Amino acid sequence: MTNITTFWSATGGVGKTTLAIAQAIMLARGEKNKVALLDFNEATPNIHRKLSLRCVDLTQIYDAIEQENLTADTISPCLQKKHGIWVLTGISFQEFDRFEERHFSTIIQVLKNEFSHVVIDCNAGIFFASTLASLRNSDEIKVVTLPTSDSVKNTITFMDFIQKNWGIKKEKYKVILNMIRPGGVSLDGIKALFNTDIHSIKYDPQALKLQETGKIFMPSEMNISKNKEKPRKGFFSFSILRGKTDVDNKPI
Repeated sequence: MTNITTFWSATGGVGKTTLAIAQAIMLARGEKNKVALLDFNEATPNIHRKLSLRCVDLTQIYDAIEQENLTADTISPCLQKKHGIWVLTGISFQEFDRFEERHFSTIIQVLKNEFSHVVIDCNAGIFFASTLASLRNSDEIKVVTLPTSDSVKNTITFMDFIQKNWGIKKEKYKVILNMIRPGGVSLDGIKALFNTDIHSIKYDPQALKLQETGKIFMPSEMNISKNKEKPRKGFFSFSILRGKTDVDNKPI
């Protein structure tokens, strides 16, 4: 079964994209051609910049969905491989307004048949079609928040809205408290507010420095077990193995 994980936050600037990239890379280590990373940040996609990839025009994917004929073969030319993961770059500002929830959902459903893991980085908040599609189609939602009163309160408010109005089951939520500093907030107090277990990640001053030099920050706390299943053998897997190689094989 394909595992679909979405990284989401109530507001921007909490490290959501960085953590999504880190999880995708960790899942892909030792598992070639099994992990897809989707940049569903409409209008402001950033994953291609962080990974030094070109931003791909997704017009052919849009047209295929409109014709009800989207296949893995259509998506394949739009994917780029970096650090062992297959990346679908985001929807640019010029074209984001024509993509609807059904477009994003269709992309997810097609790719779940080709990969063991699909990791999605969607827009923060609740105001984009890609966010709705990502959360509804996910098996697990990594909710990223900062250890501040405003960030926690906004996150809880939006989580309640999503649960009540979008029908997202509470069991899907996995809260990540990012950038914990020594002597800061009480984890027990925050756990009580969310009424769930919280995965915390310490603040690391090297994170920003690494990103400024084009390197990937990998939090030591993100210890993700590897799935040893063999890569899928569908037509898509055959085509990408035959015709594509890593964009950049340099160490992270």
